[in-house]
Amino acid sequence: MTTALAPRPAAIAAVLAKASTWTHGTRKSDGKPFYYIPGNTPGSVYMTATDGCTCPSAQNRPGPCKHSLAIREHQAPPKKSYAELYPVCKVNGCDEDAGRSGRCMDHARRLLAND
Repeated sequence: MTTALAPRPAAIAAVLAKASTWTHGTRKSDGKPFYYIPGNTPGSVYMTATDGCTCPSAQNRPGPCKHSLAIREHQAPPKKSYAELYPVCKVNGCDEDAGRSGRCMDHARRLLAND
């Protein structure tokens, strides 16, 4: 019994690094997006969507191939930076975590006390 191995992150990254060479298309019947992605073998090109691919790995093994996983990552919304997730207080020189107001709890209290 053989077990299917998930594509390595390095293999997915290698496919993503060549995203500028992909050709994008949409299926006429339902508008589903797909890409033509060049393979490692000279002259090979695979028609790939997020849920399938024409590469040998996708045809012969269960689970998504590196091409489909690369497309999923390519289409994913950009990840927020640490600073966007955990903003710092806007008051000059303060490095405390800030909430929605943009100020730390101490500076937010001071602002409310001055109103």
